[in-house]
Amino acid sequence: MPPAVAGDPAAQQAAPIASSSSSPAIDDTSGPNWALFGGIAAVLAAIIVGIVVFSGGGSNDTGLTVTPATVAAPSVPNDDTVEDAPTAEPVADEPTTEPQQDEPTAVPAASAAPAAEATTIPEPTVDPSAEQPFVMGSNGNPIMNRLPLEFDDSLVDSPWAPNPCPIEQELVACIFAVVDATAPEDDNLSVPWFTLGYTPRIEPINYHLHFYIPELVGGDETKAGTATPGGAWRIWDGPWPATSFGGDGGRTMYTMADFRAAGSTTLCVIVATPEHEAIPGSGNCAPVVSDADIDNDNYFVMLDRLEGQWVGSCSTKAMAIAPADWRWYDLNDMSPRELAAEIRPTAIAQTAALLEEFEAQGGVIWAEGPVEDDFIVNLSMTLVPGNFTLNDDPQRVAEVLGQLGIPTGNGGQRQIGDGPVYFEVNDVGSGRSGATYLIPDSGYAISFTLTAPDGLGYGELGDQIAYTIQGC
Repeated sequence: MPPAVAGDPAAQQAAPIASSSSSPAIDDTSGPNWALFGGIAAVLAAIIVGIVVFSGGGSNDTGLTVTPATVAAPSVPNDDTVEDAPTAEPVADEPTTEPQQDEPTAVPAASAAPAAEATTIPEPTVDPSAEQPFVMGSNGNPIMNRLPLEFDDSLVDSPWAPNPCPIEQELVACIFAVVDATAPEDDNLSVPWFTLGYTPRIEPINYHLHFYIPELVGGDETKAGTATPGGAWRIWDGPWPATSFGGDGGRTMYTMADFRAAGSTTLCVIVATPEHEAIPGSGNCAPVVSDADIDNDNYFVMLDRLEGQWVGSCSTKAMAIAPADWRWYDLNDMSPRELAAEIRPTAIAQTAALLEEFEAQGGVIWAEGPVEDDFIVNLSMTLVPGNFTLNDDPQRVAEVLGQLGIPTGNGGQRQIGDGPVYFEVNDVGSGRSGATYLIPDSGYAISFTLTAPDGLGYGELGDQIAYTIQGC
C-alpha cells in the first residue's frame, strides 16, 4: 500500500493550461478514439474472474481495467491536490549551450585512423556472461569490458540507481553503479561503467563511449554522436572509472557545473562507432546530484525517488520504477492472448480482445498491483508518436496532441518532481479513477496511466512513478 494521503483520490486536480488553437473538437478528430478506452475499462472491470494467478501463487476474485491508452485514458485517483505534489524548479525548456570541450572537433577524426584497424575490433559477444580478458587502463585500473560480478539492475534500492542496461544488445556501454559527485569543492564526477562486445579505444580508433546530458540533445540519443547534427557529447575510452578530468589523451568529462547549466540531473552513456556515430539503444542513464546542491530542490526530490523495480526497458522505449511486488508484462514479448491467459485464465477471450485494443493504440507495458475492493490496481504505458522532444512543456505537449487529433479538453498540468507535466484525471466508473501523465521524449510521448479505487491514497504513488518515467 502506498502511504495514505488525506482526501478523495477522485478529487486529484490538474492545473489548467491554455488550449491549443490547433486542437480540433472531438467530433472533428481523425486520430485515435481515446474515449473508447472508458468503455474498455468498464467492460474489463465487469469481467468476473474466478482465479487470478499471482507470481507468489495466490489467487483472488477480482476484475481488470485496461487504462486508456492515451491522454484520455482513465487515470489514477489522487487524494492530494496539485499544491500538495512535490515541487521543484522546472527543467529549462531550452538546452544550455554545451561547453567547448564537447565539440566533436576535439575528437580524433575517424578518417585519420589506420586502415587496418577494423581487423582489431573484437567480435561482438551476445552472451554477457562470456569470459573476456580485462585490459589495463592508463591509470593502472582494469577497463571493465565484461559484465560486473553479481550484476542486477532490475531492483532499485537507492535514489541513485541507474536505469536498466540493454545487455541483450551486441555492443553495450552502461553505467552500473552510483555516479559519485560527492566532492563539492571541485564538482568532479566519478562514473563506474562497463562495456560488452568490445574494448573501447580511440587511439587508434575503435568503438568507444560517448557520455551525454539528455537535455542537451532533446532526448534524441542519435545527437550524442555525428549521425544527427546539433548534438553534444564527451568521448571516453579510459581510464576506469570515467572522471571529469584525467582522461586518456587529455580528454575530459562533465562536471556538476555542466549539469546545473543544462538544468539536468541525469548522465547518459552510449556506444559510439569509429566514425563517432551513436548506436541507438546501446546504453543507459543514471541520476547525478552533488552534495554541493543540498540547498537545491532537485537534491531532495532525488532523495525521495521511489524504490522498487524497473518496469519496461529501452527496447520498449518506456520504463519506470514501480513497487517491487507488482507484476508487469511487456507486450513486445508476449501476445495479448498469452498475457490474458496468464492474468485472467477464466476469461481469456474477453481479456485478450480488450488487450488487443490496448496494444493497437500503442500499449507496451501492463502492470498490476494489490487488490483493493475486488479490483486490481494497475498501470499501463502507451507510446504516442508525434513531434515531441524531451524539453517540451505541458503547453507544447497539448499542442502536439492537438495536431495528432487527440482531444485535450480534460487536460491540464501537474507538478511532479522537478517540473510540470501534462496531466488528466478520468472517472472510469464504479468509484474508480485513472490519472494519466504525458512524458515527452524525442519523437514520441509516453502516456502513463494508474487506475485505482477512489479514496485510497494512490495519487501520491502516481506522482512518484511518473517522476521516474524515461524513454530511450
